[in-house]
Amino acid sequence: MPDNRIMRKLRSEKGASISFALLLFLVCAVAGSVILTAATAAAGRMSRLAESDQRYYSVTSAAELLKKEFDGASVTIVETTISGVVQTFNYRDEITGTTDLPESKTTSVNGEEITSLSQQVPGTVFDQAAWTLVTADSPVSSLSERKLYLQPQTLGQEGLRVRIDQTLTDDGRLTLYLRNDTETEGADVYRLCMVFEVDRRTETDERTVDSTPEEVGASAYQITRTTTVTATTEVTWSLAEIRTVTGAGD
Repeated sequence: MPDNRIMRKLRSEKGASISFALLLFLVCAVAGSVILTAATAAAGRMSRLAESDQRYYSVTSAAELLKKEFDGASVTIVETTISGVVQTFNYRDEITGTTDLPESKTTSVNGEEITSLSQQVPGTVFDQAAWTLVTADSPVSSLSERKLYLQPQTLGQEGLRVRIDQTLTDDGRLTLYLRNDTETEGADVYRLCMVFEVDRRTETDERTVDSTPEEVGASAYQITRTTTVTATTEVTWSLAEIRTVTGAGD
């Protein structure tokens, strides 16, 4: 009899369901923890991906805007120079005196008059580059920074900032380096390079007008001769290249 009781205890399965339930709970807990960790990491990656996409599309949108607005666009530069001379004649119509008048010069960009070389040119970077090419007495080499603000409807009112670094050479190549303007340390930076070439055509018109003779004495009179030279230059920009820039040093 004692042996039978021992055998029955050894073969008994009472309490096995509890052990199995505990084991199953442990497996589920571990699996749940793994899934939760993976989901948290994926959510972080998705958040960074969304920010990365915003920076990427801000730069490509700016490039598309510049291409649409300025590929084939023209800028008109008009330089007008006025000079004059006052001539004095005697009663025999002989010149007895000549006085040069001060020369005046004006320049306009798309109808907007620029009175001095130091004055800021209104309009876009293309207007300013065209004006510099036409009026500069020496080869041009400039680097400046400008910002373009985009406000897509899906991004609210703050918009995305794109920094544009420009270089202009004396052969008329305008290079724009576009990149997302972000202050987030370690954030992805997207860069595009757009190269515009220029076609310049200039027409010059010169006209001389004499004023009505004006008496300056009993036997003398004066005539003011005014010469106006108008040089009209049509500067047309064309997109020659657009490419992705790699490397932090570019």
